[in-house]
Amino acid sequence: MFARLEREPPEPDWPAGVSIRTFRRDDDERAVYELQQETFSDQRDYVPDTFEDWLHWSLSDPFDPELWFLAEAEDELVGISLCRAEWSGDAELGWVSVLGVRRPWRRKGLGSALLLHSFRELRARGKKRVGLGVAADNPTGAARLYERVGMSVERRILWYEKAAA
Repeated sequence: MFARLEREPPEPDWPAGVSIRTFRRDDDERAVYELQQETFSDQRDYVPDTFEDWLHWSLSDPFDPELWFLAEAEDELVGISLCRAEWSGDAELGWVSVLGVRRPWRRKGLGSALLLHSFRELRARGKKRVGLGVAADNPTGAARLYERVGMSVERRILWYEKAAA
């Protein structure tokens, strides 16, 4: 899904008690990894990553800790938006690689606030568009959330799996 960033996105409306900050590499690695694994575990095709694999792929270029946004409430990590300043070599396209919100914090506006915060930061860096990937059958209703913040489907990819005999 994609959204144009021609106009300034709305100011995020953070749920009460939530603060936002950027990623601190040595302090936050394990907590962000665990939140990502937890929040994606309800996906149909979920396969857990080892911490070492996650570190390798997540912190590879074009990793920028200033584009990893962490939402906290009472010193607990409750949501993340892990962004990249480009995607597939397109310098005008910002990318939300991971958006994750812990179950108790879902349907409270945290996902929307994280996305709008991410959009504003990417636009401030000169990005013209922002994108992300989502499974159409995502059980959390993520696609509806993305549409509410102004994103739309630009392309669909069909995946086929052959059943094991």
